[in-house]
Amino acid sequence: MTRTTQSRAGIDVESGRAEIAATASADVAHDRLQVLVIEDSRIQAAKVRFILQSEGMEATLAETFEQTLALLRSRRFDLLLLDIYLPDAVAVERLAEMQALAPNSAIILLTAADDEMLAKESLALGAQDYLVKTDLDPRDLLRAIRYGIERHRVLERLDSATRMLREKNEALERLSAQKDQIVGMAAHDLRGPIGSIFGYASLLAEEEDLPEKHLQLVTHIRESSEFLLDLIDELLDLSAIESGRLTLNLAETDAVDLVQRTVEVNRLFAGARGITLDLATGPVPQRLRIDAMKIAQVLNSLISNALKFSPRRTTVIVSMTASEEGVTVAVRDSGPGVPADAMARLFMPFQRTSAVANGGERCAGLGLAIAKRIVEGHGGRIWVENNVDCGATFAFFLPRASH
Repeated sequence: MTRTTQSRAGIDVESGRAEIAATASADVAHDRLQVLVIEDSRIQAAKVRFILQSEGMEATLAETFEQTLALLRSRRFDLLLLDIYLPDAVAVERLAEMQALAPNSAIILLTAADDEMLAKESLALGAQDYLVKTDLDPRDLLRAIRYGIERHRVLERLDSATRMLREKNEALERLSAQKDQIVGMAAHDLRGPIGSIFGYASLLAEEEDLPEKHLQLVTHIRESSEFLLDLIDELLDLSAIESGRLTLNLAETDAVDLVQRTVEVNRLFAGARGITLDLATGPVPQRLRIDAMKIAQVLNSLISNALKFSPRRTTVIVSMTASEEGVTVAVRDSGPGVPADAMARLFMPFQRTSAVANGGERCAGLGLAIAKRIVEGHGGRIWVENNVDCGATFAFFLPRASH
């Protein structure tokens, strides 16, 4: 007798053989299994049927593929014992039709000695096992039946669990999309009124005869509304990105010129804080295919963070380096660095570290998350490292052939 130990579920057949052999007969009799024997040899069919009935199973015979389909449409079977070759079909080639009509039925093939290769191929199509018909041993048949049914049940449970997980994931995706839509709508509607508050507060702050106490209140209103405007802009950006609406307008761009102009704009803010902002560039390719506005947004975010956390009379250094693969832009500060426990989550939305900005500025924790998605949208990556002496270096890499 030739037996197989293959399984499309990856289950170790041999480890369970002893237990199956010891309990197969009693369990099968107790289950009163319904078995459809599909065999055109009446002698072979009678032999199999006798073995099954002697163990208390209900055995139904079919000699052709058409008879098989008719029975599967009208009744439920726990197991199909299937001869590979039938008068009107090669059963393996039409295995999917039987599975569609009997998804809850295990399938065991009955093969001739020289059909093992075809039988093994059928395991990948959903059959649970096969037996060589020559000198069919009742004990082997009962072991194969028990094992085949149990394995089929395991696969059914796995398939059911997979379907449940897929349905839950789809439901979560729908909820996430609704959340992004609601956040985007709310942020958009809030921007107008808060923009008006910021504008009026800015005008009042310029009044020369405004009492000092009132000026402090107006300044606070202006700063708070400015923070809210920045937060709303970041929420709108993140909402668009999370909902799959990150649009990159890629064009050939002078990367060095882009970085130089961005640094120059930020030197005004650095000077107001008593911080020097330097640029160091090595030989880098002049042009990259990027979305210039989005990459400038990333660099602005990194420089802004560096200025917030660097003490006065220190230097923030922006550098550009090149390799065969692409260009790296780095921003090195002299701040407190990034706590070790915050490294892994720093680029996630709404994540903030325990470090406090020198000017007391508030931070929503969205800038780095948005920067990460923009850089990854260009096929690049972004990361942070603590410096040996003090501070941290935030860097991002853009490939030469950004898609």
